[in-house]
Amino acid sequence: MGIKIIKKLWTIFIITLLLGLTFTSYVYASNPTITEGDEKERWIVLICGGVEEDPLGLDRVFRIVTRQAYETFKNLGYDDDHIYFLQGKNLSDDDEDNPPEGADGFSNKSNAKYAITSWLVDNSDENDDCFIFLIDHGSFVLEQRDSCVCIYDYVYEKEERIWGYELAEWLDQITYNVCTVMITACEAYGFIKPLSRANRIIITSTKLEPGTASITGDFTSFFFDKLGENVSYGEAWEYAVKKHRKIKIRDLPPGEDLEDFIKIILARIGFLISNPQIDDNGDGRGHGIRRFIPSSLPVRGDGYLALSTYPS
Repeated sequence: MGIKIIKKLWTIFIITLLLGLTFTSYVYASNPTITEGDEKERWIVLICGGVEEDPLGLDRVFRIVTRQAYETFKNLGYDDDHIYFLQGKNLSDDDEDNPPEGADGFSNKSNAKYAITSWLVDNSDENDDCFIFLIDHGSFVLEQRDSCVCIYDYVYEKEERIWGYELAEWLDQITYNVCTVMITACEAYGFIKPLSRANRIIITSTKLEPGTASITGDFTSFFFDKLGENVSYGEAWEYAVKKHRKIKIRDLPPGEDLEDFIKIILARIGFLISNPQIDDNGDGRGHGIRRFIPSSLPVRGDGYLALSTYPS
């Protein structure tokens, strides 16, 4: 009698188990598990600015650094469908009528706005990460308490400005998981307050001082050098800051004549005093690693998001 009961219970158990497995298989077939890696896409916008009069020759450096950024993401596995690349036009080259290889167009304010408010808005969703890079001549205007970058429109032959409040309005139209914005320009710190939001990483090459790019290497070049190893944006920032502060005047290449050498020296001095900043906690205040004191992220509440966000 006991054996029959055990057999019946065992049969019921086996039938229940088989039904359960069948049901589970059906559920997973109907609703496949999607991992974060499968659902996340990453989108890149690269914008190289410039001005009509460029006595220090920094526009050339801007073009080189933006190309470096483009190649970094390509080497990380991005295809051109996920990169919108606006290169600065070489105004000293009358034969440069078309954008260089890989670029979607020449830079101007209209194209920059399109890249963010149309191309990026149309492609990115709440699962995706975005990276926006803008390198240009910039300044902080005290009367408006806002930073701006100058961008030359080669079509209409006029210089325009992109203000922090305008860029903030453009960014607010994007849907994303994490959005990283990197601005390499003089006095770029003024962009942090208008751009700061939750789930945004704001990186500036300077605080409220001059210094944007250089001939032999700078904060931004070092940043992309490290990012190419697929480290987090925070790790790339740490590396670039520390590397940048070890630059020596003796590392400068000689110019063709004394005037060129002096220009390079002046550009380099601007970088020696610049103070790269980061804000990723949405409070509108950026922070940098203290000078001459060994330190790393996080710093004063900033850096946690950047250390956990990767380019691929």
